[in-house]
Amino acid sequence: MKFFKPLDPERAPVPKLKHVIYVIPLILFTASFYTFYSIQHVSVISKADPALYQFANENRDVYATVIYKDYLHASFEKLREWQFGDTKIAYIRVSGSELKKILESENLIYAYSWLKYSPLEAKISLPPHKIGASSSYYTYDLSYDAKRRWHGANQFWTGRGVTVAVIDTGIDYAHPDFFRGEKSIIKVIVSALYKDSLGRLYYIETENLTWEQMRNLANWEIEATREFQNRMYLDINGHGTHVAGIIAGQGNANGLYMGIAPGVKLVVIKAFFDKGYASEEAILDSIQWLYDNAEKYDVKILSCSFGSYPYTTKPSPTEVAIEKLVKDKGIFVFASAGNELALPSTVLSPAKSGAVFAVGAVDPYSGKLAIFSSIGEPYPPFVSSQWIKPDFVGAGVNVISTRSQYMEAGEGYYILMSGTSMACPAVASVFACFYEYFTETKNRLPTGEDFIRSVQNYGIVYNPFWKDFITGYGSPKVPFS
Repeated sequence: MKFFKPLDPERAPVPKLKHVIYVIPLILFTASFYTFYSIQHVSVISKADPALYQFANENRDVYATVIYKDYLHASFEKLREWQFGDTKIAYIRVSGSELKKILESENLIYAYSWLKYSPLEAKISLPPHKIGASSSYYTYDLSYDAKRRWHGANQFWTGRGVTVAVIDTGIDYAHPDFFRGEKSIIKVIVSALYKDSLGRLYYIETENLTWEQMRNLANWEIEATREFQNRMYLDINGHGTHVAGIIAGQGNANGLYMGIAPGVKLVVIKAFFDKGYASEEAILDSIQWLYDNAEKYDVKILSCSFGSYPYTTKPSPTEVAIEKLVKDKGIFVFASAGNELALPSTVLSPAKSGAVFAVGAVDPYSGKLAIFSSIGEPYPPFVSSQWIKPDFVGAGVNVISTRSQYMEAGEGYYILMSGTSMACPAVASVFACFYEYFTETKNRLPTGEDFIRSVQNYGIVYNPFWKDFITGYGSPKVPFS
């Protein structure tokens, strides 16, 4: 099977062609089932959890998350609130009688019960990633940068003039690969873990600071947060630094391993604790900060190497916030599909959102789909393409990138990691290069459809007939000329 790595033929002999006839009825049944299922799934989404209607009828006080336009004509206690244009997301405590008013309001978009899912307790995690990978039948050649070769990275289009935002575990901002001409390529570092007395996120503008200045900043941060459980901006986990290096690493430490888009600049938001998980609140705070500051820092792309299992058929609050970021600010968002094995219906949120480009992983050394990479619902090809996930696949096995000097694993300036967490920034980087290419050669801003056509025409396409639920449109390549 083309998508997967070949098995040992002695252990798994190829079946004779005549045996295929036995699975044809199963294929037809599955196609019919998912045709019916997909129509129901994408067309019927209740705006409120059924439990909330029950609580309203029983006149019970409840905690809930509500998403609404402008104003709700009801009295309730706001625990937290975020605003993205005319759309508001709030954690509330409300009585049963007032809840009934909310559920009847025309301004209500979605309402979620906290009966099974409390956003104050739930954790959003990084898809489980491996530090390095091995194979009994394949030898990995680390003498070259496989991610750059796979995606066709070159010196012509490097993402110059494009700013990419990353929400992750922070960054080792004193790493030598984040300096161009002795100046930092990081525009600003933001912490969603700590806030000032007015509830605002802390941030430091670092663009064009020297290595010595950034090193002094790191030393100050370590000392200032010595008694805290988590650093403010520094990456102790290692995940965020690796992701940032895939995008924009300069290769200064050894001249061999670089990012796919070394011409971009970065905005780095630390939303994840050092142990590798975040709260929905911290993610929404991060998106809120980006929404409010997108124009100031000229952010064009957001890379999200995180996800969680969908807890409802409705779009999650994070998905709604990202959709507003896309619609109102024109930011292109890429998210990792997940590392839940190549099983149907395992794409995580927010990657499952139609407004987000979901990215699965391939092995850049062999070209086969990574066995851990999540795949989508097996919808038939005539379903709207926005529901078919993932959208693309990118280099995600044994990816060499920057290593945080504050993480425990590994040594030196570079480290191998595997996961859709690596594939996501790889594809986001290709888009940054495409953005530069398109604006300079076409004299207009690119759209998502422009990028899709580029992948279909010049990328590595696994299914030439339609977008499928395994590899999407394929794996993109950086324009060459």
